[in-house]
Amino acid sequence: MEHGNRYNPARWVSVYLEESDLALTVTVQDEGPGVRLAEAPVDPLADRGRGLELMRGLVDEVRTSADVGRTVLVKAKASE
Repeated sequence: MEHGNRYNPARWVSVYLEESDLALTVTVQDEGPGVRLAEAPVDPLADRGRGLELMRGLVDEVRTSADVGRTVLVKAKASE
């Protein structure tokens, strides 16, 4: 993992999936320091650094923790 664990293979990464009647929630946690969404840089001309923007565009909710390397993605299920 590039950002949170700085490519260190000795550090752990956990991925949790939770499904409910209303949504699919994916939680990714690593040993990194965390990030504040409001402070994450966005440069549309950069060669990289679009991960958070891609997540925002693909799911309904993105939450990060400033004190721990955890990102939560929530995608609502289509109503029938």
